[in-house]
Order: sequence, then C-alpha cells, then structure tokens
Amino acid sequence: MNGKLTFKERAEIGMKMLAKQKPVTLVEVRAQVKWLKEMSTSKLNEEQHKMIAESENDIKAGKIHSQTEMQKMIESWNEL
Repeated sequence: MNGKLTFKERAEIGMKMLAKQKPVTLVEVRAQVKWLKEMSTSKLNEEQHKMIAESENDIKAGKIHSQTEMQKMIESWNEL
C-alpha cells in the first residue's frame, strides 16, 4: 500500500474491500465477540497483575507459604 495516500483514498479502498466481503449475521458476530472475549489477554493481564501485587504484599508482610498451600493457589489460578 502506498504510504502517501490521502485519508479519503484510504477510505475508498477500505470501502471497496468491505464491499467484497460476504454479509455477516448477528449470530456470527456474537460468536466472534464471544471468542474475542475468551481470547482477550487484557483480562488475563489484569488477573496476573492482581496476583503479582498480592504476592508482593505477602512478601512485604513476611508471609511464607508451604508447598501445599502454593499448589492450591496455583490450581485456583488455573480455574480463572
């Protein structure tokens, strides 16, 4: 694609490309949104940041966990 295209030219090319696509049903759109939500990394990253913050707070507080306790925590994370 030519980097010197105007916004209008890019919009026209985009509209031509969209016109070539087959119509999408509401059911298909909902399925795609569901899939995207499931695959979203932002939710995963939020959970990871929360776990890291909790771990850092535990370390600062001097909390020490046994191997069994750690295994239970890891298993609960995998359920997310």
